[in-house]
Amino acid sequence: MKTALSLLIVLFVTSLWAEEPVKTRDHSCSDLQEIVEERGEVYIKLRISRYYVYSAAYVRNNRNVCFFDEDIVENWVPSEDKFSCHMGYRCQARR
Repeated sequence: MKTALSLLIVLFVTSLWAEEPVKTRDHSCSDLQEIVEERGEVYIKLRISRYYVYSAAYVRNNRNVCFFDEDIVENWVPSEDKFSCHMGYRCQARR
């Protein structure tokens, strides 16, 4: 049972990492919100000045997916049409 659960977790995490990250500045704010709503969670790629930087967090549309030792925080990103777009939520370790 323990091995099966471990295998499921590994397959789930691997499938998430295989997903192509979304470049936030290549999409309008409404498009980004729609992508998160459709997929449930999205790995994002942020552009800071001339460079792309991978975000360390997945953006989610559900506030109830964090672990017990994490807090949910709103995730605001720059988009093609807005300086600050509310894209969803992310989990953040409690301090």
